[in-house]
Amino acid sequence: PNQSVLDNPDAFGYKVFSKANDEEISAEDLSTPDELERLRRAEQAIDREYDAARPRIFGALLDLLAKVLTELPNVHLDRLPRMADFGRLLAALDNVLAAGSDHRGLEIYLGQRERIAETVIESDPVALALRSFLHKETTWVGTATELLARISPEKPPKGWPLTPQSLGGRITRLMPALEQSGIVVTRD
Repeated sequence: PNQSVLDNPDAFGYKVFSKANDEEISAEDLSTPDELERLRRAEQAIDREYDAARPRIFGALLDLLAKVLTELPNVHLDRLPRMADFGRLLAALDNVLAAGSDHRGLEIYLGQRERIAETVIESDPVALALRSFLHKETTWVGTATELLARISPEKPPKGWPLTPQSLGGRITRLMPALEQSGIVVTRD
């Protein structure tokens, strides 16, 4: 049968070390410095190997593209994500690669928003203080002046907002990340 390079994971490079000197390499083989040293190769050797494999790699990518484009009309998502066309492409790619594997590109893409929001919150002392405050108070209504007084630490860190206006600006910039993590801020 006519097999694509995609049908062979070794040929497409799913393993960290797929083959070296025609010998199978496993993670256990990499446990000693001697084994790692034995696997070292000169850049020229790597370049020659890559140059020899480049047509197969390019062909495999074109095969994959053709399969994804064939699958794309069959993709129907319940909810379109931000960058909807990219989300549909990821879903088609997942469908094409799904046979016997754990491809979940769309799921990872959709989860990225939550991870980014959490990173934004974890890196901002105002967001952390606001989240901590709202764990005690599930709902709070007040002015920026009152909120600043409630969440400000005794010794504010560098960059802490010192005025209600600067707190309001900071919260405005944080609103998308806060909302993604379940904290809804509204202004009257």
